[in-house]
Amino acid sequence: GLHHVRREVSLSERAPDKSRKGRYVINDHFLNFWFRFVDPVVTLVDVGRGEQLFRELISPQVGAYMGGIFESVCQDFVLLYGQEIGLPIAKRVGRIWDRDYDIDVVSENLDSSYTFGECKWSSFRSLQTARRKLLENSQRSGMSSATSRYVLFSTDPVTIPEPLQKEQPLFGVSTDQLFA
Repeated sequence: GLHHVRREVSLSERAPDKSRKGRYVINDHFLNFWFRFVDPVVTLVDVGRGEQLFRELISPQVGAYMGGIFESVCQDFVLLYGQEIGLPIAKRVGRIWDRDYDIDVVSENLDSSYTFGECKWSSFRSLQTARRKLLENSQRSGMSSATSRYVLFSTDPVTIPEPLQKEQPLFGVSTDQLFA
């Protein structure tokens, strides 16, 4: 098949093939963009109002849309290049969600540890708050342990101050590193 659609299940599910909590997502980012923004109003494009469509509909939502794409890029980074920043080898990468929390990037690693990541398609207002939220959510997942690692991904440079790294390994990754 063409694999344009995939079923995504929270990495915390014990039996993902049997889980009823799966989500279906469009795999191709171009097709996803088309069906989210263009297809519902394609008649506006057909009559030459594409610029107005972009200005009034797409531009105000592009940041939120790109946030989801950025999460996908960060998951790929952990799987393919995580070792380059000191992360263990990942054997599975995805996300975790539940009713009251979600974690953007989670990897189950070959050494049986987990890596948890928070992604921002902007800068973090407070690294301490982002770290605390990530630690709390990883504990809620029931998958965190003393060997867990934590990563803050951002489009802006992320410098982790020494005091924030005392208890758990915390890494900062910016788009400069993602696309190097």
